[in-house]
Amino acid sequence: MIEYCLVQNALSENSKNYIAKVHRLENKDLEDVIKYMIQEGSGLTRPQALAYFERLTQAVMHFTEEGHSVSTPLFQVRTTITGIFDDFFDSYDPKRHELNIRISSGKRMQMFSKKIKVKKVTRSLYSPWLKSFFDAVSEKEDLIATPGNIGKLEGSNLKFDPHDNRQGVFFISSEEPHTHFRAASYSGISPSSVHLLIPALPAGKYSIEIRCLSRSKKNLMSDFLYKKIEVLA
Repeated sequence: MIEYCLVQNALSENSKNYIAKVHRLENKDLEDVIKYMIQEGSGLTRPQALAYFERLTQAVMHFTEEGHSVSTPLFQVRTTITGIFDDFFDSYDPKRHELNIRISSGKRMQMFSKKIKVKKVTRSLYSPWLKSFFDAVSEKEDLIATPGNIGKLEGSNLKFDPHDNRQGVFFISSEEPHTHFRAASYSGISPSSVHLLIPALPAGKYSIEIRCLSRSKKNLMSDFLYKKIEVLA
């Protein structure tokens, strides 16, 4: 079941237009996939499941590196090159051009998407929504957090009181879900973005949560970034 609510379309000149905002639950990573694969009755052991996944990964990377596109019922992989070439005789320069790997849904996933049920839910238009996280050191989006350096969250209704310890940006350990690290320093807080100093985080994966008070100042509202962020050792 996919839950969604409607929010006003800020990009439309017609103020009556609304777009759907999908409510995403916690992001599931490889560990979650492996655990599902080896559930009782599957006949698979953990080493087998990991080996199958690794071999599939190697095969896709092999064909991609050779210049092929890869098409499976689950996904499709293709490569593109972005950047401007000065003239017909110009060549690929990694300083000016970038090779990108594009992944899209395969036929089975496309058919599957038509079977998924959706449910409209009522959610306050003023509740926070996290869209993305940018790490200034690695210059990666929704992938890495570098402790002690600047990070940027983007979304809507993100403004909060940094002096209230109940509110703010929290990094929640995937290995120890009860362990929360609150960002203590912020250089900018607005409804659409938050600039923060990433706290001292041990290596591992984290969920990012933002918490703020409702307009009535009575209820604490929150939202999670749809993807887990990794802190490298």
